[in-house]
Amino acid sequence: MMLPNERHGKGPAEGLSRKPRSNAKLKTQPEELQLRIVEYGRKHSLVATVKWLRQQGIRVTDMTVSRFLAWHRAKEEFARKESVVLGMLEAMKKRDPSLTPEKVRETGQTYFSALALEGKDARVWSLVQHIALRQEKLELDWKKYRDAVKARKAALERELNEVKSAGGISPDTLGKIEAELKLL
Repeated sequence: MMLPNERHGKGPAEGLSRKPRSNAKLKTQPEELQLRIVEYGRKHSLVATVKWLRQQGIRVTDMTVSRFLAWHRAKEEFARKESVVLGMLEAMKKRDPSLTPEKVRETGQTYFSALALEGKDARVWSLVQHIALRQEKLELDWKKYRDAVKARKAALERELNEVKSAGGISPDTLGKIEAELKLL
């Protein structure tokens, strides 16, 4: 099944967490009205909900209402599941303080994946995988940055030692270089 956001080259997570487009007639309504629309939509058909919205001065199609209600349900479901997992992870951390953040995160990923697969919810499973990939990319970028800083510091220290041994540097310049090394 293709989700609406996937047609535009975005993953399923994008539609839940990013700011709604300015032309999204229902998602940009005040939160209180959104909740009223959801409540009305749960008790009535799409056609009745569209008619009710027209009476409220909002002209939308049944497809717009359907997508809005699905988006809102997914948002609520994700928030419920997230709070359960966060509570579980907090309890794990209290029971075993030696757990690393990586292990706690990995456990959370495993739980969400199992929950999604058990419920045959490809959207949630895909969301969990998307988050895991983003986390791995951030960790890799951070490692590359740390390695680059380490290499720059080593190069500066070598250069400093060469200049020191040659005796061609003033004490003032030496102090500035050493201060820069401490910043790295």
